[in-house]
Amino acid sequence: MGGTGGDELTAAYRDWRLVVRQPTASGEPVVVRVERSQPSLALLLAVLFWLAGALLGVGIVRLLRGVGGWGVLGVALLAPHTALVSIYLVMGMVETRGTGPFPLPWAPIMDGAVRPLTVLGALLAFGGLTGSLVMRRRTGRPEAAVG
Repeated sequence: MGGTGGDELTAAYRDWRLVVRQPTASGEPVVVRVERSQPSLALLLAVLFWLAGALLGVGIVRLLRGVGGWGVLGVALLAPHTALVSIYLVMGMVETRGTGPFPLPWAPIMDGAVRPLTVLGALLAFGGLTGSLVMRRRTGRPEAAVG
């Protein structure tokens, strides 16, 4: 058993949590919440897709190497989201058995500050990659693509 702070008490057993929040003002009810972490298979799939995304990202960066421009800017804008998702995956593996809140790997994309950078980065990276591939087919050189 461990407290999460304030007027809450949390008990954990395997992947189950029982959270009891005491009222802060008179007349408020006691809140009892039972939670279960994501299934192990969901966490495993999240890690596998993270690895697949990392490999895809490395491939895209190799295709954009020497091109510069908007595609590279797009990949750079995707970097903060990639770092946040990596942190959330590690936290998810650790907190599955702890008393803290269950982090969700997709939570960073729900943040209003990160979402625009992620969407803009994905669009720019896709545009730069598409331009690079088109120019490579036309000229045989990726340097001809101007970003």
